[in-house]
Amino acid sequence: MIICPLTNDECPKLVSPKAKKVFVMSAKQMSKNLKEVKKKVFSALKKCGFQVVVGADLAGIGDYFCDICQHIIGCPFGIVFFDYDMRPSTLCNIFTEKGLMHGFGKPVILFVNKISDLPSDFSRDFVVSLENKKYIQKFRKMINKIKYLQKYYFDIGDIAMDAGDFEKTSR
Repeated sequence: MIICPLTNDECPKLVSPKAKKVFVMSAKQMSKNLKEVKKKVFSALKKCGFQVVVGADLAGIGDYFCDICQHIIGCPFGIVFFDYDMRPSTLCNIFTEKGLMHGFGKPVILFVNKISDLPSDFSRDFVVSLENKKYIQKFRKMINKIKYLQKYYFDIGDIAMDAGDFEKTSR
């Protein structure tokens, strides 16, 4: 059972696990350097067999927050591209989405230009500093640590399907 963060009631939506998808939190407008990093990260994810869901690109029908929440619940982990020059409204969205990720027990990988003065809210994340020239290698190691979650999500999906079948047959 999933509790909706907006209503504190059971979520009425069917949320299916997406073991090979990654939820990405970033600004649409970002520095040239961060755009290049994002491109490299997306390429590395593709090589590992992951598809990317970018929160800022979701165009939901109806409740936008609900759409974001469903994607977050379905993805095994998230990635944040953090830039100190982000607009406050973008930063608020990212903090909200990142908070949902943590609330649902999902790890988050954070890409930053520099680690100094990082907000304390990011202290529980895997942090990749772009100051480190081998940041892509560090990212790949993190992906390998998180990759075991795929099996977990497939198992949970099977359990959820079995539970759904049980509910149908017991009526």
